[in-house]
Amino acid sequence: MKRTLFITPDGKSPIALSNEDEIVMGAAEAFKALNEREFELLAILSGDYTLPLDSIVRRASRKNPLMSIAIIGGRRIADRLGNSLVDVTIEDAADFARIENELARLIEAKRLLTECDLVGKSPEIRAVGELIFRVAPTDLPVLIVGESGTGKELVAKAIHRHSKRSEKRFLPINAAAIAPGTLESELFGHERGSFTGASARHRGFFEQADGGTLFLDEIAELPIPVQAKLLRFLEDKTYLPLGGTEPIKVNARIICATNKDLKELMDRGEFRKDLFFRLNTIMINTPPLRERKEDIAPLVEYFNQRLSKELNRQPKIFSDEVLETFTCYPWPGNVRELRNIVERIFLMSDSTVIDSSDIPWEIINHADCTEGEKVGDVIADAERQLLIDALDSCSWNLTRAAQRLGITRSAIRWRIKKYKLKRPHPPQQR
Repeated sequence: MKRTLFITPDGKSPIALSNEDEIVMGAAEAFKALNEREFELLAILSGDYTLPLDSIVRRASRKNPLMSIAIIGGRRIADRLGNSLVDVTIEDAADFARIENELARLIEAKRLLTECDLVGKSPEIRAVGELIFRVAPTDLPVLIVGESGTGKELVAKAIHRHSKRSEKRFLPINAAAIAPGTLESELFGHERGSFTGASARHRGFFEQADGGTLFLDEIAELPIPVQAKLLRFLEDKTYLPLGGTEPIKVNARIICATNKDLKELMDRGEFRKDLFFRLNTIMINTPPLRERKEDIAPLVEYFNQRLSKELNRQPKIFSDEVLETFTCYPWPGNVRELRNIVERIFLMSDSTVIDSSDIPWEIINHADCTEGEKVGDVIADAERQLLIDALDSCSWNLTRAAQRLGITRSAIRWRIKKYKLKRPHPPQQR
């Protein structure tokens, strides 16, 4: 995979290029490059093109939903396309230093998020990524809240991976999976003879995470006495093991997560207010998938490509109809549910192109596409306009129009028939 594809009106780049970069002049060369190779970033310099930049961006985004897109010198174009397609806009095309810095930062941010399986281009997921990068270098405790399946542990891993503790242990613990009677002993350890059956000293999870990060999931399940010991640890990094007489000091960062409303639990006396306020220094909210539907297509492609590599198979092609159905489904299980569905379809379908017949019935039956504009209609309208623009600019010469779009002549004939396009009659001579 190459790094950046630059599209410019004259074939000249505003910044120095590396061996990983490629520059093309105009839409036809760009579509040819996008059809033949994959890029991490598409950078488009505004100017006079044979096709509108809107069409170029939409076509490129559809070809590779995971690719980041930057517009240089075209604020009005970026505003029309919206945040779901354009990642960054640089208004001054002559500010070469800013262009270089912004593009490098965009590539780095995308790589870091993708490494942690945090895929998407929505403002919500970008905000999560920004918070990760801000809090990772610190040792402050972090509280991650969100529904089940929204990626809370992925966020915790990302914070750890980009912190100064990244070489040390990341220890994930699910408080709900440990019996309440043994939770204190498992977390803080115990001394020999502290209770019946304690025949030897036990190092708790806090001590095992010394130097690294302890991730406490389902923190709402902690009993009140254990919450008090956690608060003490957050204050001075010390705790008293069960049956111990001397406090133990441990250097571990604490990241907590919950899918419950802690304020509601506080009102019921089931969660300590002082602990909540201590944890609430940094709160990261992982949004549900139904609130960031523009991330569904990139996530599907991400899981598709990952499965292709893991199973050594050709990737599937998910049709517009399938993506539209996915967009209309509420995804109560969030990203985890989407991943499971993509895996099931990938393994069970013998077809290269995935259509509605491959979608499980439970998805189709609960997909509500009655409200708002359908995604498939939006995509179809964009493709139709792109085709019309290419045909008109080439005086309906199918060979030249196909070359301009980077597709075959038969493909363009098929689309003309699909959209029922007719060549306009030339004006009559008088």
